[in-house]
Amino acid sequence: MAPTRASLLSVLSFLLLAALASASVEDVCKKITTVDHAGIKYDFCVKSLKADPSSATADERGIAVIAGHLGSSKARSTLAKINNLLKTAPKPLSIPLKDCQELYDESVDKLSAAADAAKANNYSDANIFFVFGMDTATTCDNGFKEMKLRSPLAADDNELFQLSAIGTAITHTGP
Repeated sequence: MAPTRASLLSVLSFLLLAALASASVEDVCKKITTVDHAGIKYDFCVKSLKADPSSATADERGIAVIAGHLGSSKARSTLAKINNLLKTAPKPLSIPLKDCQELYDESVDKLSAAADAAKANNYSDANIFFVFGMDTATTCDNGFKEMKLRSPLAADDNELFQLSAIGTAITHTGP
């Protein structure tokens, strides 16, 4: 049976609406890096978000959800790194590491909650949880600076900060 003109138009209309409903990662990253949102880096934003295959069809809300999942995953991997470092860290280094351990442990759940809240269109709660991720990274980094120590977590803190800032920028006013 040959497709009718009406069915072809229906399919094309659906595809057009789907394309319009999704926001490209590039567009979202451009939007949030053009305005000064905590110094989010455009290239980092695009590369990080595109690592998730669902970003290709995600709208802004979906991109906030992805940022939450990526942030939670980053917090989890950094927590594992901290736990490993604590096994051999000398006392001066172990003090800020233990503080970071506590913060990152809590961030795993908070950033997962940010993703859940964004998915449920609860941008106010999502924003609060994303800000916690930013605070985790900043507080952890500052703990080493206060003790005049070089942080073994500087790159991890920066990545968590950026991922959380992406989510914060999207959920600040809602997609």
